[in-house]
Amino acid sequence: MNLWLAEDGVDAASMAARLVSQASITMGLIQPRVNVAFSGGSTPAPMLAELAANDEIPWAKMMVWQVDERIAPDHHRDRNHTQLTRALKGRITARNFQAMPVGQLSDAESDGLLTAAHHYSVALRHLAGRPPVLDVVHLGLGSDGHTASLLPYDDALDVTRLDVTISRRHQGRRRMTLTAPVLQNARRQVWLVSGTSKAEMVRRLAEGDQEIPAGRVITEDADVVLDHAAAAQLPQPLLATARDIRALL
Repeated sequence: MNLWLAEDGVDAASMAARLVSQASITMGLIQPRVNVAFSGGSTPAPMLAELAANDEIPWAKMMVWQVDERIAPDHHRDRNHTQLTRALKGRITARNFQAMPVGQLSDAESDGLLTAAHHYSVALRHLAGRPPVLDVVHLGLGSDGHTASLLPYDDALDVTRLDVTISRRHQGRRRMTLTAPVLQNARRQVWLVSGTSKAEMVRRLAEGDQEIPAGRVITEDADVVLDHAAAAQLPQPLLATARDIRALL
């Protein structure tokens, strides 16, 4: 993996935005559509704001996907959709944003959720190939080692024949998520991780620990952007390979 070290979460988000935008611009020069998927959570909000302000990104060619989504009503504050559309306001519309179709479902409707996951997979394959290959995927890391909504000890983590599946309940809600093979097949992975609570899992991820979900998803050439707090437990030889981003921002 390619480690990038930032002073704090704000600088880390700026670096992640730079990596996503550079990859999107490059892909936009050689292909008619750029498929980019974003994870939820509060950490990527500054990254998304910087992307939205960047006029060099080929927004007319962009197709934005969700990495995962909580099963909650439309416009609910828990929804990743709500956060994503607010952050990228003016950049994404119904034409270039593929929202996970969960808003009319409850997390008790297992059959309905699986049908919705299938519909999202059909759309993904239609626009990103069979099997789907996303151009850029943004990922985060939970303090329990999860990424996307692939959770420890959950059956969804072992789903390999589907592109999209449904996770168990986590923090009060079940989720729809892209599966590990789709995330691994992306042309570019950009991870953004900040905060002391993530330090142990960052170390385990860097050590190639397959016991945590993130360790089973990350690719060898992934870009992993960390702030100092998240990097606190990395062994010194590995930390020495990280690129300091201060000269780049």
